[in-house]
Amino acid sequence: MYKLFDRGIARIAIQWVPSHCGILRNEFADARAKTLLLTGKPTLMRRVPMLYSTAVSFYKGQNRQHYHDQLTVEETDRLVITNTKANLRTEDKLTRTQQATLAQLRSGTCTSMGWYVGYSRSGYDPDHKNDLCRWCGLVPESVLHVFNDCEDLQISLLRAKYHTATNKTFSASTLCSDQLAALEIHASAVRALGVKGGRL
Repeated sequence: MYKLFDRGIARIAIQWVPSHCGILRNEFADARAKTLLLTGKPTLMRRVPMLYSTAVSFYKGQNRQHYHDQLTVEETDRLVITNTKANLRTEDKLTRTQQATLAQLRSGTCTSMGWYVGYSRSGYDPDHKNDLCRWCGLVPESVLHVFNDCEDLQISLLRAKYHTATNKTFSASTLCSDQLAALEIHASAVRALGVKGGRL
């Protein structure tokens, strides 16, 4: 702007445009700003005014990347129903909701599948551990049963579809080896209850 003033251009219109929207000059300015932020000398950085929120956002991003880089690739501490190791680097790319659902399913204490469903709906009652599977109705419901042994037609079809697509057997270990597929099958199984008239 100072260069424009020096050239005698006194009227300058400043217009806000959203970032990352494909406007060539905006993208160029954004790239230059990031380059300066990452490679600029400390003495130079101190002379450049910066919003507090911008600095906080930058360091949060740096911390997030450092956490991701330091993750142990094949280790997790929530493995009640399977001994398979989970890939935490892959899992770190999931949403917070997806991570929470995976953790619940792995621990066997899930609010949408298994014996804990009754606890979460009507409070503590030891008899909830004997609630029959909402899919097959043959044995007490647990995450391990639904993922490994349930003979319900909808669950069997989901297992067959997974086997056809990946040539792998779907089981509780899939919660660690193929997290996205496990989440998708879990969601499909829960949706199937609605089709069958089950309560959720």
